[in-house]
Amino acid sequence: MRPIARRRLSRDPRVLLATRLYPLAILLIGLEYVRKHANPSHFGDEWRYLWYAKNLLHGYFSPRDNEMIWNGPGYPLALAPFLAFGTPEHALRLLNAGLLAGAVWYVHRTLLFYCSPLRAMAGGLVVGLSPLVYQTLALLYTETFALFAMAGAVYHFCAARRADGSRDAVYAGLFAGVLALTKVSFGPLAVGCLLVAGGFWLARRRTRFVARSLVTFGIAFALCIPWLAYTRSISGKPFYWASGSGLLIYWMTTPYPDELGDGLHHGHVKNVPWLHERHGKFFESLIGDLNEVKDTELERALPGLGRLASVKADEEFWRVARAQFAAHPGAYARKWCFNVSRLFFDYPYTRKYVVDGTLVALHVVLLGLLAFVLVQRLRGRLHLPVQLEALGVVALVATGLATGLGAGVRYLLPLYPPYILLALAGTAPERRREPPREA
Repeated sequence: MRPIARRRLSRDPRVLLATRLYPLAILLIGLEYVRKHANPSHFGDEWRYLWYAKNLLHGYFSPRDNEMIWNGPGYPLALAPFLAFGTPEHALRLLNAGLLAGAVWYVHRTLLFYCSPLRAMAGGLVVGLSPLVYQTLALLYTETFALFAMAGAVYHFCAARRADGSRDAVYAGLFAGVLALTKVSFGPLAVGCLLVAGGFWLARRRTRFVARSLVTFGIAFALCIPWLAYTRSISGKPFYWASGSGLLIYWMTTPYPDELGDGLHHGHVKNVPWLHERHGKFFESLIGDLNEVKDTELERALPGLGRLASVKADEEFWRVARAQFAAHPGAYARKWCFNVSRLFFDYPYTRKYVVDGTLVALHVVLLGLLAFVLVQRLRGRLHLPVQLEALGVVALVATGLATGLGAGVRYLLPLYPPYILLALAGTAPERRREPPREA
């Protein structure tokens, strides 16, 4: 489409009306999806988030007699007020539709900084209609909540470029802090961004962007300090974000070729004969004597877990993982490649073989656009504002963190806002640099 025709289409009143109303359509689609697909019983990790939220209403996060700090407190803190007022769990699942519509609105508004309303609507529709969203929309999982937090952080981070954007820098920090407390892998990333921004400031690169980045990531880190103080009181370690990483790195370093690095839990080890033969004794040593923990709150909530979720078990997983990595470094490299594939294409898994072709096709297109933007930027044929370049680096590092321990495709959902922003804003005609004309 020619530029003049494209501008006319973007200014068409019907198109403008559609760009303003489609988040409402996404909300209605989401509500109907949750209504049809919500399960009255708990699925997967739902029990854990609800358990943490109910614990918070009684003044603690995890019981000290048998601790489990596999997750940050962000999502349980959001659930706790609703549980305090007796909100039904089905209504909590319906809230995911509102969070999805909010994320779509934020992505649309962010894209409007850099491209046309039509392109912005395309980005919002990708977020709102992607099959990935609907994998967890009807569940009390963190993905939709984290998607909304990331979308809000990205919007306000980009809005802070304006002369009157100092408030947006604060809002971006609040959203980023909530994201770090929800998906703890973003916690070290926020700290790293704060250190980089501080380094630029100390090097006298004191631009408005650097100053507001300091505000954003300073607030994000400040929100995480109470959580880090809590985890230190349990683990004795500074900057200890959660106790679930050891289990993931353990599976990433096992030397067996038919184990693909996806995080398997103790139920798999107990019930799958060949897994039990290889790992049963080790897992049983970490679970310990179930009679010793039978009266603990965690064992009553999840019988058979024992002390597998404890800080000491996490340390032991890391110890064995380091030994496995030293003996078989190639196994980790191979499984890291599988993690990248799982993050984008939901394949392969040790115990799962179903692939969503629509989702794979969508992510192939997304990766193709991102690769095009990267190549054009490196060749100097593309102009990207500093906010987009910074978000590109952050998204790349976040991808590395997501694939370094254990990745599944649902972990990609919080990264949709920066990925889609870079793919669509980076390929917009407004970003292209014309080659110099010959005299």
